[in-house]
Amino acid sequence: MASTQITVENRTDIPIHALLTWAGGHIGMVDIEPKPAAGPPPSGSIPCEYVLYDLWIIDQRYGSLTRDITGVVGGTALVKKQAGGGTSWVFDGTELLQR
Repeated sequence: MASTQITVENRTDIPIHALLTWAGGHIGMVDIEPKPAAGPPPSGSIPCEYVLYDLWIIDQRYGSLTRDITGVVGGTALVKKQAGGGTSWVFDGTELLQR
């Protein structure tokens, strides 16, 4: 059972997937819509534990993710960072910055 979450805010004009992996396994994913012309940037959260994960930002525009029973097996990654459970991140289009 997850005891915390990792949150990602999308400050771009493209839809993204935030994908969380650990030891090569798929932990969770959330689809995050592009930033609207007015209003706050959208964000999404992935339930997890208080350990280090690989956090991937994947562009939804360049081919959809390929999924199988074990999770996501393909996609176009824009950035990857190590992220600890309980942290918040901002994707600005080129970097994934911790809040």
